[in-house]
Amino acid sequence: MLNRKPRDSNQRKPALATKSWKHTSVEHTSISKSVYSISNTKLGKGSYGCVVLGDRLLDDASRAAVAIKCIAHGRMKPAALEREVQIMKRLSHSDHPNLPKFHTWLKPGSTCLRNEAGELPAMSNEMHYIIMEPGYGGELFQRVIQAGKLAEQDAAFLFSQIVSAMLRAHELGIAHRDLKLENILLAEKDGPISSATVKVIDWGLAHQHAIDEDGSVILETLHSRCGSKSYMPPEVSNRVVLEKAGYNAFTADVWSLGVCIFATLFGFFPFDQSDPEADWRARRVLEAQSKGLSTIDTILGFYPQESFDISTEAAALLDRMLIFRPHERCSLSDVARSAWLTREYFVETETGMSEGMQMLLEDSDFQPQPSVVLRGGTTASASNKVKSNLSSGSASTTSSVTASLARLQELEQRQRLQQQYAAEPLTPKAYSAMTATTPLRNQ
Repeated sequence: MLNRKPRDSNQRKPALATKSWKHTSVEHTSISKSVYSISNTKLGKGSYGCVVLGDRLLDDASRAAVAIKCIAHGRMKPAALEREVQIMKRLSHSDHPNLPKFHTWLKPGSTCLRNEAGELPAMSNEMHYIIMEPGYGGELFQRVIQAGKLAEQDAAFLFSQIVSAMLRAHELGIAHRDLKLENILLAEKDGPISSATVKVIDWGLAHQHAIDEDGSVILETLHSRCGSKSYMPPEVSNRVVLEKAGYNAFTADVWSLGVCIFATLFGFFPFDQSDPEADWRARRVLEAQSKGLSTIDTILGFYPQESFDISTEAAALLDRMLIFRPHERCSLSDVARSAWLTREYFVETETGMSEGMQMLLEDSDFQPQPSVVLRGGTTASASNKVKSNLSSGSASTTSSVTASLARLQELEQRQRLQQQYAAEPLTPKAYSAMTATTPLRNQ
């Protein structure tokens, strides 16, 4: 679906080492007295510690694979560690297929852990061990780097799972605050990406909002700066705005998720960082948004030497997610209802639905937005056809035809802007700046 000319050799691309992963399924347990075995096989590494492969030793002498997050005592504040564990418990108890399953937390001095020799690990008195469900397919970041980008229908399938998981977390009052491709884990090592199951992991920076007596989430204005540079929303990235105005963590998650979708579809970041005072791309996009222009058109217009192709549905969704003014940004529910992620889109592209999104669509209160898929012909001829249908159609079809016309007009505008950017004369300095896309790099 997305076609792009080969990049020039002088454009920067990161070289990343890959990790190996292996899969064996495991049941969730809340039995804290289970005995676990820890190996030297590293599954991942974060800012507070590493994750290694382990086993839960079952009563029948068999083993069930687990992942063990190892955190040195004192590396995290006790309150922060306790908060992460409590959040993981809540997410695990929600029993969502795309959220990680938590097993237990072994504190320093625990006798429930053994090394490969069957003995207590030498550092067990100085380590915290968080036991959880393993994942073996690696990070989504790695897959995108290896492939350059993902086909749009594959990306939509994966993000239908991610959005469904995040909706469940938000319903529980939990905002992630560090959504990025590195924190999306593929459950299986083998198999096509088009049918992969993903898990949203690493909730160490998550914030738990208070829950009212009626079960509703009590919104808060946060001021703590956290997240990863290229995924961080502008209201968090800009320290002055952060200090004075703060941010809504749920709205911040929508921005970060939009960056994830953009990076997956195009293979590069929309911005190096979203602070308009620090990134010229962010500044140009903010100016374009103030004029009512498309965010995606503006970003792609920075690179006239390349050709891009993106569906109307995906472009429209990203235009609503990557909005600099938080109060104008779409909600996560809007993302889930978008034409790019709803049933109609998957039927058109002959792609299966994720379990999580299928559950969401079966909710009687959930109403997806109608999708419009163009099939051949120029946008001008398609627009004229829609206008004709609008003038002669029945009242019952007026709403859907109007929506179709709006999307066609948006596409026409995007094509005009692309031609405009391509036709502008470029100085050598301007050309050099525009050809240097912001490459994906591990954050």
